[in-house]
Amino acid sequence: MHILLDNAGIHHAKTVKIRAEELDIYFIYLSPYSPGLNPIESGWKDLKRDLSNIFDFDKIIKSCEGVVLDLSGERRQGYSRYWMEELISAEN
Repeated sequence: MHILLDNAGIHHAKTVKIRAEELDIYFIYLSPYSPGLNPIESGWKDLKRDLSNIFDFDKIIKSCEGVVLDLSGERRQGYSRYWMEELISAEN
């Protein structure tokens, strides 16, 4: 299995690398300071936008649940397309 990661410190922790190796997991690290190449960044951006005008706690929870559930559907496909376009343009 391959996992795409940004360069957060925890992703470079020795214990994480050892456990990943035991589980036959390989890490692929993005270039430093390249949030545009990290697909989850689009999800965080959308979540922040969706929550920015909600001030009721219960509505915030419902909105979060909706976004997370939607990540398995249309949003995920959109993020994937966007990510591939960004990756291809970064390569050129």
